[in-house]
Amino acid sequence: MTHKLKIAVTGSTGYIGERFLKAALMRGHQVISLSRRPGGTLTSNWIKYDLGSREPLNLPSDIEVIVHLAANTSFKSALSECEEVDAAKRIVNVAKDGGIKLIFISSQTARSDAPTSYGRIKFQIEKMVINSGGLVIRPGLVYGGPANGLYGELVKLVKKFYFLPCFFPPPRIQPIHVDDLAMGILKVAEYSSLNIGPVVMLGNVNSLSFNYFLAAIARCHLHEVRICIPFPSIFIRLMARVFARMGGGISRLNSLFNLVEMKTKNDLNLLDLNLRPLDAGLHVSGSNNRRQLILEGYAFNVYIVSMRPKKINMRNYVRMIEQLRGGVSLQFPFGYKFWPFLIALIDSKSPKLFPWVGEYKWRLRAATLLSEASPVGAINFLGASGDGGFILSFFGILSALLSEIHLKICRLILAPFIKLVFARKFK
Repeated sequence: MTHKLKIAVTGSTGYIGERFLKAALMRGHQVISLSRRPGGTLTSNWIKYDLGSREPLNLPSDIEVIVHLAANTSFKSALSECEEVDAAKRIVNVAKDGGIKLIFISSQTARSDAPTSYGRIKFQIEKMVINSGGLVIRPGLVYGGPANGLYGELVKLVKKFYFLPCFFPPPRIQPIHVDDLAMGILKVAEYSSLNIGPVVMLGNVNSLSFNYFLAAIARCHLHEVRICIPFPSIFIRLMARVFARMGGGISRLNSLFNLVEMKTKNDLNLLDLNLRPLDAGLHVSGSNNRRQLILEGYAFNVYIVSMRPKKINMRNYVRMIEQLRGGVSLQFPFGYKFWPFLIALIDSKSPKLFPWVGEYKWRLRAATLLSEASPVGAINFLGASGDGGFILSFFGILSALLSEIHLKICRLILAPFIKLVFARKFK
């Protein structure tokens, strides 16, 4: 991409809008923020915009793309369905009259017979945008980043309750990380000759169980354990009908039970968009690589000093790998993170039979130097922990001798198998 765009974004202070704004600015585009109020330091160019306002929208003449993200997501809002559709119609007319590329961010719930007004409104706007020559993007369940939107409601639910409903049959969802969605929108905006549309579907190629998604929030985002209780899905449908006029979380949850599976593979390939794994995206940073580095450093440090390391040691190790080794973890097999003593089975002076051995030994030596530089490590390596007397010293030496014999036996028996496991993983 060489051409820098001037993009107008409605709803730029919302869940997706903020992340899109940040991504667009990082790629060198100029962004005009259209929202009810300025959103912070990123929105230097701001124009007041309200879905309920009938004032004409005056945009700079050099705007090339309009990304329409603004939507009424509050069930307590006084904005009617007709008013929101009329607001979108004004955006469509501005884009059509000015020859501006229009991208409307819709929803997987968009259908003429959607169970919520949100889905029905999205479908009506889709028809207007397509008829005017614009593009529609239908994302799956958006998650990650700040806990806002529907994702934020789900995080609060999982955080509040120790027991989670295990729906049967479970709804199937196609999640997409908010930053991956922002990048997908940008690519649709940037590529003028892309043979794609008019409806672009973005989400996980393979749908997954909503029950799994809730459990993943607990495991990866909150780092907690939750117990799942079987819950018939029919109850949600009945409750949604009873409280249809009230709206709220029940209606939004019920919409997940009525999703039509999207065929996203072709669109993802055309955009060259690689979605991050769910477990990685659910971490606050959007990636679990740093956590992998922490576990890696933890394993090395426990192996070296035989005690739980301080947090400062972990931070130093992560910074060192990020600055000197590209920040990529070795991705130890699961057991090596929690049984660091097994590292001894491959810690030998054997030749470098596999490519990964050199990198492994470099990191082990570097972790050793960091440990020696710490107060705990210095005491451990210098043996300056004090005089425990002859008996304690004798049993300490005996314990160390027996441990070394045990490790040598284990290494002799298991090392070839472990090296094959690593060889397959890193070949």
